[in-house]
Amino acid sequence: MKKLTIIVATVLMCLTACAREEPIALANLPTQAQSLLNTYFTDLPVALTKVDHEGLQKTYEVIFTTGGSIEFNHNGEWKSIEISTGVPMELIPEAIVDYLKANYPNQIVIQIDRDMYDYELQLDNGVELKFNKKYQLIDIDY
Repeated sequence: MKKLTIIVATVLMCLTACAREEPIALANLPTQAQSLLNTYFTDLPVALTKVDHEGLQKTYEVIFTTGGSIEFNHNGEWKSIEISTGVPMELIPEAIVDYLKANYPNQIVIQIDRDMYDYELQLDNGVELKFNKKYQLIDIDY
């Protein structure tokens, strides 16, 4: 049992030590990420594109000269978008857009994060909204 604990601890330390970020060319992003950038963000100059190796997972991040950024998973699907001028509404699920139009018609979404459980949005007035995967509002933070 003691040997197993030592082996597991060693493997975990190696995986942690292997976590690294490195700059990459924009052309080295996954195709889906490149497509999203070419469709919605052609007007934002890119300052840095990087890949983050965390153990067996890769994530990608594009940072714009305007200070905004987009994080992608290993397949090139967006995980997080932060744009001070507003996240394109086409990237937000329709049911959430409908909620925003009804309840916050004059606000723009400046950040959206998604994972396997929920969507989290931040509006330009500071309100943070959280929706489950069925697009039902589950939390508001003022």
